[in-house]
Amino acid sequence: MSLFDRLDAMASRSVDHVMAIPFRLDPMRSSPNGRPQPDPTRITVYGRGVLTEGAADHAIEAGDRSRSGNDMRTLATGRTYELSVDRRYFEHVVPEQREPRQGDQIVFPDNCELDPFQVIAVRRDGLSRMVLRLERLQ
Repeated sequence: MSLFDRLDAMASRSVDHVMAIPFRLDPMRSSPNGRPQPDPTRITVYGRGVLTEGAADHAIEAGDRSRSGNDMRTLATGRTYELSVDRRYFEHVVPEQREPRQGDQIVFPDNCELDPFQVIAVRRDGLSRMVLRLERLQ
């Protein structure tokens, strides 16, 4: 392990120590048009991650289509949720199931104000963490 990898791991653990909240990842599976069901072939993962919430603005073309150009206004707004997680929580899982999948559910058991979330995308940050894009389940 290089010095840079060790420093990155130290920084990741420091971020988790200060800002992270506990979560539970419940693996789910579903057919193309079916409801999600618990996936018994994968294990539940407990860990800590940094949840961020941001504004999502969608530029929509509105107004007349004259030669002067279209008017771009933000008519719709929403929220984006991302959970940054250290990859070490998934190292003990078998290699084929190391990363969360689209459709898995995230629950924050210590925070009753947060609804359950569903994973819609997973991407690595290039270092020791992965970012899960989430969608609120209601």
